Amino acid sequence: MRVYVYCFYLLVLWCIDSLGVQCDNDTQTEHDLHKRLFQTYNSNTMPCHATSLDLFNVSIELYLMSIDEINELRQTISIMAFLEITWKDRFLVWDPLEYSNITSINVKVNDIWYLDVVLESTLDKHIYLVDEAGNANIKSDGSVVMWPYGRYTDSCKIFIAQFPFDKQTRLFDFLSWTNPSSKLVLSSASTEITRSVYKENSEWALKRGQVIFELRPYGNDTCDHVIFSYSANPCSSS
Repeated sequence: MRVYVYCFYLLVLWCIDSLGVQCDNDTQTEHDLHKRLFQTYNSNTMPCHATSLDLFNVSIELYLMSIDEINELRQTISIMAFLEITWKDRFLVWDPLEYSNITSINVKVNDIWYLDVVLESTLDKHIYLVDEAGNANIKSDGSVVMWPYGRYTDSCKIFIAQFPFDKQTRLFDFLSWTNPSSKLVLSSASTEITRSVYKENSEWALKRGQVIFELRPYGNDTCDHVIFSYSANPCSSS
């Protein structure tokens, strides 16, 4: 009888141990998730639906932090700001229940497809504004967001003939460097420049800021432009 009890006891232990191993195998980690997402991922491929008639949409917002410099001699205006660029990547989707309830991950920008956004009217060399060494946040539904930050310098005509009653209106014009409107829609959900992180300038008072959308010729195609416009007056005239 004792032999049967002992055998039964060993059988129960074996079942528990086997069940535990199975549970561990079913619980996928963030490491497993990264491995699954990027095993065959191609960062050179725009993640649009091949069979969909809808154009690929990328949204861009500008968060103005400060008016850094208005240079009358060089005819430039520099601002400190960060962009919020969002889109959906159909290749970066997962079920959180299969991966320990992980709902978002951070990845290096260089590992994924991203928008080649540039500032058009600048004296600086046209370079992509997204830092490849930076991070992007990805949610389980494929939503991707990144926040490139920097000093943006715009070439413009500055009028000071009526100082201190001059009003400077500037346009910061962003576009995709290689993707025309037939491939990509560049948009913005805002109608005004977000000022939640704006720090007042001691010399210039920000009056208003708005967001403008334009289509411009691009060879035989057109190109989407998202333009962030703002007006500023010398503080002595505000």
